[in-house]
Amino acid sequence: MKRSVLCVLVVLVAAAAPGSAAENGFFIGAGIGESTLDYRDYDSSLERRYVNGSTWGFKALGGYRLMKYFALEGGYIDFGDPEWIEANAQGYRLKLQAHVTGWNALAVGILPVGGVEFFAKAGVIAWESNFRIIRDEDVETDSESGTDAAYGIGFAVSAGKGATLRFEAERFNISAGEAINFYSVGVLYTF
Repeated sequence: MKRSVLCVLVVLVAAAAPGSAAENGFFIGAGIGESTLDYRDYDSSLERRYVNGSTWGFKALGGYRLMKYFALEGGYIDFGDPEWIEANAQGYRLKLQAHVTGWNALAVGILPVGGVEFFAKAGVIAWESNFRIIRDEDVETDSESGTDAAYGIGFAVSAGKGATLRFEAERFNISAGEAINFYSVGVLYTF
């Protein structure tokens, strides 16, 4: 699977137009990808527990490209519903379900190289998470919200007529011991 994704990316980069991937101005876009929630906690015996759940997520974004090397963007992101199931040596079962969403604002540094634009971005995310913890027959729910760091890297290639294909990896720190990685492909339209 990873090899086929890499082959598709190489073909897209090779087919990119020789100009810049995007023009200056306003842009809107959307993306879909895999979100991975890393959750660290301590169980009742004070042993460290680390779980990792993956699912599909999506995002919608907009922004303004101020110049060739710099843009501002913001948007909404829904990380999907990752869940985990654990069982300990005593036989009790633990199921964790999460739903995390957020609004982000980011500064984007851009480096055009031929028909490809590499970028790095950093900013903040205002997030909200809803957790559901099921221990055997007991169900607990918890909600949290906050504002934390967000950053990412990626590259973009022109798809012609104001459209740009964008491939990126982002990380969102959403409280002590929790972070979300979001690997996505998206389309931007500059007007």
